[in-house]
Amino acid sequence: AEVRQGLLDAAGVSNEEFTCIPLQGSGSMGVEAVCSTMIPKGGKIVIFRNGAYGDRMKNICVRLGIEVAFFEGEEDRPICMEQAAAFLKEHADASMVSIVHCETSTGVINPIQELGDLIRANCKNAQ
Repeated sequence: AEVRQGLLDAAGVSNEEFTCIPLQGSGSMGVEAVCSTMIPKGGKIVIFRNGAYGDRMKNICVRLGIEVAFFEGEEDRPICMEQAAAFLKEHADASMVSIVHCETSTGVINPIQELGDLIRANCKNAQ
């Protein structure tokens, strides 16, 4: 109970509205758990991909029946923020936006802070 409350505190949310359920499993299981519970029915996810793990996220979401807007970046470089901004404007109705911070299949580190700023500016309902 203490760990669960600590995680809620870290997220800045109340245990009156939320709960935390620790799950054991692989990273792919974690992605599936988040996508299957956080994207509302009829929602859409934007996935920025520049390696194998982005492909895996897409496959999971497709199997779950979630609409996917898939941005295919170059595997040897970070996602281009100018292209990302245009893509997010196209998909401003997204419920969630996802990217792999460190795409370990290629070693590329994506600019998460900059992408977060673009998401807040363009996708008002995205998590």
